[in-house]
Amino acid sequence: GMGDLLLMAHHRPVKLGRNGVAIRIAGATVRYGAFAPELNTLPIGTQVRVSYDPDNLDTVVVWTMDHRCICRAEQNVRHNRSINSEQLREKIIQPGRSRFDDGR
Repeated sequence: GMGDLLLMAHHRPVKLGRNGVAIRIAGATVRYGAFAPELNTLPIGTQVRVSYDPDNLDTVVVWTMDHRCICRAEQNVRHNRSINSEQLREKIIQPGRSRFDDGR
């Protein structure tokens, strides 16, 4: 429940990037939320807070700066097992579409 989320470790605020959020955990950069629709609708550069359970880094919870829950976001790397970067590029750069057009 929500009580569990409040016990999770809190990371300092981060800016939303093109592929979700990147946080530093134990000296490593871990990225989350590239496939989270709730994050994809927010402007790049939006400041958010991130909390995580140090015992389970598969997902994090992303919050607004005033502590409203936006979503639970999966670690990006987990998706690479099912889709490789070549397939991803074909999806992103479709024929007849500028590579800078993000389709919105």
